[in-house]
Amino acid sequence: MGLGDKLLQDANWSSIELTHVVDIYQLLEEIAFEKVLRNHIEKDSRGPLLLAVSNETYLIDQFIQTTSGNVEIAPCLKNLDSWINMLKRLLLRVSSNINLSFDVPLQQFAARSDFWTVDITANNIQSFKIADDILLRHVFIILKGLEEKKRDSQGERELHTTTNPRLNTGNANSSQQLWFQNQAPSKNQRDIRGNNTKTTKNYGYR
Repeated sequence: MGLGDKLLQDANWSSIELTHVVDIYQLLEEIAFEKVLRNHIEKDSRGPLLLAVSNETYLIDQFIQTTSGNVEIAPCLKNLDSWINMLKRLLLRVSSNINLSFDVPLQQFAARSDFWTVDITANNIQSFKIADDILLRHVFIILKGLEEKKRDSQGERELHTTTNPRLNTGNANSSQQLWFQNQAPSKNQRDIRGNNTKTTKNYGYR
């Protein structure tokens, strides 16, 4: 009996939904890309995924305008992470096909549901159309461009948070006010102290 048969007979494994299995598999693909394939592509200077492009900035901007930046695209596809992760899975799968032509429109692959996570529906995929002059061999360049856009966006948000005096002052004032409230005696505490003082004086007269 093989390992697969044993896993299927295990009640804990057999009860896992197929969608969760797909999620795990896709996550492993993304990890494999980061751990292995990314460095391999960057070192292969003559590979099809590193061919020079006359204007990389224009290529990346054009891709964003027709995908995550498109106002008519499905809301779930406006997130850069969705595209970044999809492109990683795409690169991992096509890299093992030595007979594949990289001079084909990227839209042919992006329109396939098996490259997307299970929460992306067919209607979501139909809400975008990548320009035909953006090819499969441009994927790695686009991926790096999207990752840079994401880092820049995160850096701007962090800078805005740390340099906004209203945010910092507001938090400090709130903390000080809360501290003073905790330190101030309540009405019951003041009454008890007053009663104790008065009682002590009566004992003193005796």
